[in-house]
Amino acid sequence: MSMGAESARPYNDMPVNHWDSVVMVVIPGTTDGRKVERQVQRGEHELLKNIDTPIEIVRLDLGDAVAREEGTAHLTEAARKDNSVTVIHAGDGSTNYVGNVFVRNGISSPIVPRYSGNANEIAHMANGGKRQHTIEEILAYGNQVPIRPIRTIVHVEAGNEHPEIDDEILSIAWSGFGDGAKLTEFFDSEKHRNRFLYRFEPTRFGLEAVAGLRGLVSRKTIEIEYQGEDGTVQESLFDLTFSNGSRAAKNTVKYPTQINNDDIVISRVSSEERFAKTRYLYAANRGKLPPDFVEGVFDFTLLTDDAPYHSDAQPRRLPGGSEISISKDLRSFNILSMELAA
Repeated sequence: MSMGAESARPYNDMPVNHWDSVVMVVIPGTTDGRKVERQVQRGEHELLKNIDTPIEIVRLDLGDAVAREEGTAHLTEAARKDNSVTVIHAGDGSTNYVGNVFVRNGISSPIVPRYSGNANEIAHMANGGKRQHTIEEILAYGNQVPIRPIRTIVHVEAGNEHPEIDDEILSIAWSGFGDGAKLTEFFDSEKHRNRFLYRFEPTRFGLEAVAGLRGLVSRKTIEIEYQGEDGTVQESLFDLTFSNGSRAAKNTVKYPTQINNDDIVISRVSSEERFAKTRYLYAANRGKLPPDFVEGVFDFTLLTDDAPYHSDAQPRRLPGGSEISISKDLRSFNILSMELAA
């Protein structure tokens, strides 16, 4: 059962905070990282103003290898404390990093993703709109919900242009190839992030909407090959995405699966279909059309060289010949949510 804003109890009826420790993760260098850092330094942040529970601040500088290792060690130690909860103020890519730390280290204390970044799909799937639930309400009444990431295995034999690759990628919300990944590369670039207009949320949304429309005009595709019921199948695709939930959670009302379900939704968009498919995906996001699901494991070969790929807004390129395997991971971590049933 969803606990929406209409079911929220008044603040004077809130129980005493039942957490012994709140870990606050701040990530400098992210979209709103500097703003959050200023709020912390001035004591103006929502956690510092409104929560009486002891707060331990962890700074994760993901752009510096040494600082990242030190921050990760600090986070792991802090999150292992009894009856603790971790609040992360960052976008989907940084939330993915923290989720990976929890999954790979078997940390069971919950995460609360907050709104500080571009799409914030994970935060929206967990706790609705930006103003729907306060942090006090989430900490007091949120359900601890297990989330099983999408597991993407990438294997590439060593070649003249690249070393051997044997990676396990865990995605909380989505794992995708093609145009969506190219957009993520653009959004993640320093040139885009350092624009003056990017500092303001309305103009940031406008810039990214324009970039998305430009992407629809592109005819660049990725080529994949897999074994179908009748033999080998080759497809030329504009975009290929595997998702745990909506890729537009803050803009859609209903989606065929939720981030805490055991299903993976697969969407294939061919170059010829890209405009028609956009309307189709919009309808699917609103629960108007039946989705396609991955059953068990989906294996395919990526034929396109230097193919764009992204996992929860973290972009990279993959070489042609990459052997890809998509499935639900058996491990999980917990999110504190007002919108998802425990």
